[in-house]
Amino acid sequence: MKKISFSAALLLAITFSFSVAAHNRNNDSKIEISTALNLPVSGVYEWDFEIPGLGTEKSTITFSNTIVLQEMKGKAYNTKYRMKVVSYDSKTKKIVLEGVDSKKGKYYAMFLKDITSKSTMIYKAEFETKSDADKFARPADDNKENHGWNIYTKK
Repeated sequence: MKKISFSAALLLAITFSFSVAAHNRNNDSKIEISTALNLPVSGVYEWDFEIPGLGTEKSTITFSNTIVLQEMKGKAYNTKYRMKVVSYDSKTKKIVLEGVDSKKGKYYAMFLKDITSKSTMIYKAEFETKSDADKFARPADDNKENHGWNIYTKK
């Protein structure tokens, strides 16, 4: 009797394993695997700038390999939001980001250049679609749109 019970249990386990494997194979498109990308920067970077008549503003960007936090403080801007890292192109140093929480549905293209241990230059643009963020090419060094290229100092 024990051999029959053991055999039945073994057969049930094998059947269950094949059933799970078949189910996973049929639902692969529904599984989202999130992997951290190795960005060339990490930690906190700040840029202080002057707005005539209003005073000094501070933009702070905190980088991790999965989330980028943007914070602006001053008389003109006071905002804080998170963006999920979607992709990184090491050749162009372009990070594509997806807004989270209050910025859900927004996408960003962020370019880095002149990266050192103390600072980096950053250019960021906002888009309505991921496709537009993906297509956005690296701006010229003298581009002034979207606040242009700015030197962020590592803290």
